[in-house]
Amino acid sequence: MDFQTTKDELIHLVYDCVLGNHSWQFFLDQLSKCLNDGKATLFFHDERAGSGAFTITSGIEEKYLQQYSEYYSAVNPWMPGAATRQLGLAVSADYMLAKDALRKTEYYADFLQPQEIRSAIGVTIWREESRNLLLSVTTGDENESQIAEGMLILQALVPHLAKAFSLYRKKKQHGGLQLSQVPSELGFISIHENRTVKQMNHFAKKLLTLGDGIWIDAMGKFCSSEASLVECIVHQMSPRQIKQHQTNPMFVVRRRLNQFPLRIHIAPSPITSELGFFAGPECKMVIEDLSAPPLLDLNTMRKFYSLTEAEARIVRDFVHGGTVADVARRAHITQNTARVHLKNIYAKMGVSRQASMVQLARAFEVNPYTQLL
Repeated sequence: MDFQTTKDELIHLVYDCVLGNHSWQFFLDQLSKCLNDGKATLFFHDERAGSGAFTITSGIEEKYLQQYSEYYSAVNPWMPGAATRQLGLAVSADYMLAKDALRKTEYYADFLQPQEIRSAIGVTIWREESRNLLLSVTTGDENESQIAEGMLILQALVPHLAKAFSLYRKKKQHGGLQLSQVPSELGFISIHENRTVKQMNHFAKKLLTLGDGIWIDAMGKFCSSEASLVECIVHQMSPRQIKQHQTNPMFVVRRRLNQFPLRIHIAPSPITSELGFFAGPECKMVIEDLSAPPLLDLNTMRKFYSLTEAEARIVRDFVHGGTVADVARRAHITQNTARVHLKNIYAKMGVSRQASMVQLARAFEVNPYTQLL
């Protein structure tokens, strides 16, 4: 296939991937063919943190992906050049580091040579502070003409890949827990790079505005009095974490103005998806306010004790600390009628005291967070 046809087909394939007609994995499979024995990858690298991961790849064995994530991303001698080169400029490996200097490195001897890689072409598609999105194709063939042609193909792809990346970045969410799934009794916050809040619900906004335990600082960054929570958020969004499956860490955040703390769960955010990869790292939090009254599964409790719907609501109000007067006011009935209802409830639940009724009712308490799992 000639150069022009290859270039045109790859450009067309970029938009097919955006529309979902093909995967970015398929795109890399085709791009890798522009070099003999080519191995292509789209990946993030944070030069300041010295971390990165090959996320979407073609032709690279799994063991080398793991080795790169765990160690070689920090010693990759091409990365200092990749982090400072002109954005959108396709270059060869020699542009970033002279061939003789490369062959004296541990990276070449222990990582590239076992894969029979001797050269590469690459381009930085996007950069924000020290974080870079890169596309590269490696090869074992140092033929200068094919390297030059491969660079021209990469250069032609740059504006189209940048458009695709920009489109993905504008999307609010890319998988995992969604705002629409979170009940109003819980807070939801989605955090993007630099701890900036990308999305939140009304409950979370209220808690952040109070600024007790969690808040947004003058720079727009999420902050917490619990330092380990902030550290976890930063760690979750490290490029090295892109392909690792994390557990759901939970933090208890003390508050100055409320004796009850906040319980914050870091929800899984699967950025192993291609769409999520382009969107960049995202950390999602679900927040429980432990001072809030408990939620009861009224339907199950009502069926278990043969209560009417009105009686179940009365039980709930007492569980929430209400008095007979409170219950009567909420139900728009007299206090005498409320006492009659209470007597009937006692009989059905087999108790004789309000405290016993509340204790039995709390067996039907539900945690709204567990309903999301």
